Amino acid sequence: MPRLLFAASLALLLAAPVHAQTTPAATPTHATTADGRHTLNLKDADIQALIATVSEITGKNFIVGPNVQGKVTVVSARPMQPDEIYDVFLSVLRVHGFAAVPSGSMVKILPDAVA
Repeated sequence: MPRLLFAASLALLLAAPVHAQTTPAATPTHATTADGRHTLNLKDADIQALIATVSEITGKNFIVGPNVQGKVTVVSARPMQPDEIYDVFLSVLRVHGFAAVPSGSMVKILPDAVA
């Protein structure tokens, strides 16, 4: 009986990492139109991935505070200019308790209470 319990436990332990590896990560998706507009659609994506995507779209450089973390969802129904994407990004930050603080050529992303 102990051998059966050990074998079952071992099988469960070995199966867990396989399941974890097959779970797709939630990542932002965006598409660019010929005229330079973008659609931004993401569900339960890490906020760090959103920041990287917005940096790519807008060309802005971000310094991200260590307490900036969480999951976000954004859906755009129509293509937007980079400045509109940035406005949506600022709204997402506010909703999640973060602020964007311009600092020279950089933008600091910090918890609202620290900003």
